[in-house]
Amino acid sequence: MRGITKYIILLFSGSIIFFIIFAYLLYQAFHISSQVNFDSVFFVPEGQGLTLTSRYLEEKKLISNSDIFRFGVMFKGEDNNLKAGEFLIPAQQSMDCLLYTSPSPRDKRQS
Repeated sequence: MRGITKYIILLFSGSIIFFIIFAYLLYQAFHISSQVNFDSVFFVPEGQGLTLTSRYLEEKKLISNSDIFRFGVMFKGEDNNLKAGEFLIPAQQSMDCLLYTSPSPRDKRQS
């Protein structure tokens, strides 16, 4: 019985170490600066959800991975606080900073 306990403890310890490394890599990917070297404009229509928004951001190369972005947004509890509008996204913006970008004011004459 003692040998089985040793393997269970080893498996449990390995799982915890794997989880810690995985969590660190997710955290790092969410907070690292983007490779985009120019400002971008991104439009989010009213009622568009997190999944579709994250896919469009990834297609435009403004984020590196839509799944990491979605996970980070949900982990921070911001998935219900997303805003619609036109966003000016500065160059080399991290996914974390992108989450707190405010919609750009529109010129009243263009409405």
